[in-house]
Amino acid sequence: MKQLHVGRKASMTFAYTTSSLNTVMPQAQPSGNCRACWQVLERFRWEAGLALQSYGVSLGVRVTDAGLLPPVLALLPPGWAAAAMPEVDTLYSVTKIAGRSRVNPAPYYYVYRGGCLLARSRSWDDLTAALESDLHLAIATRAEDHVFVHAGAVAYAGQAILIPGRSFSGKTTLTAALVKAGAEYLSDEYAVINAAGQVLPYAKSLSMRAGAELAEGRYTAEALGGYAASGPLPVGMIVSARYEAGARWRPSVLTSGQALMTLLENAVRVRELPRLAMQTLPGAVREAQSYRGRRGEADRVAAWLLARMNTLTETLHTA
Repeated sequence: MKQLHVGRKASMTFAYTTSSLNTVMPQAQPSGNCRACWQVLERFRWEAGLALQSYGVSLGVRVTDAGLLPPVLALLPPGWAAAAMPEVDTLYSVTKIAGRSRVNPAPYYYVYRGGCLLARSRSWDDLTAALESDLHLAIATRAEDHVFVHAGAVAYAGQAILIPGRSFSGKTTLTAALVKAGAEYLSDEYAVINAAGQVLPYAKSLSMRAGAELAEGRYTAEALGGYAASGPLPVGMIVSARYEAGARWRPSVLTSGQALMTLLENAVRVRELPRLAMQTLPGAVREAQSYRGRRGEADRVAAWLLARMNTLTETLHTA
């Protein structure tokens, strides 16, 4: 089972109670090819639920066991707010079905997006991993006023450092190393960029995989000895640093055009919303120093990046 590594303020990040929220049971209209499943889901008795808004996207979550709602709330996208109205664009339904096997009486958990089955498992950890990933992707693909870029992000010296990259590129490990080295945490999954080209916090817990330089599990910034940053912040550095065992960090400097292409390659919905991306991302790269290279040990690269940021900041102040 994966571990949750918590530090100071962790209870503020992960402990939610439905009694402290004005919860509204969410509702959505059947759509797509799963109308038959919708009819089956409507036969369940839903004990608790929540309608919410995040980055202009309306989502809902409902559960057949009220005890499941607090841990589900801990998976919600950062910055969400409870909605007053029940109608939502996307509805997630989580059910718990008692096991019938004498050999393994553990219950089954199911999660549906709309009327379509998203995941089914006896492992609550596996189910919530699928739910969390889909929740965040739903926000990233539906937000209309912000561009979501697959990237780690930290704050240092009043500016954001972006580490664009897809899964298994090593961006989470480098993000964690930067936080341990003194940077403040913004995100390990998406850099959320507004119309001014600034980065907003999206501080979900860092998810470390097996084989990483930290033990597998979920980490808060506080557990790494750091803190979550506030924002929005201008972009001071963009770093494309794919992990390769044993590689030496010898980065090349990117032009603004190359840095823009790197962000576009990792942006969500860039083909569907090209105008938004081209209006937003040039502002993010305009004043940023950008680098590309293969990296080995994350701690050494993190130290190099922060030292470089210090040099750039000193140069700017003395100019």
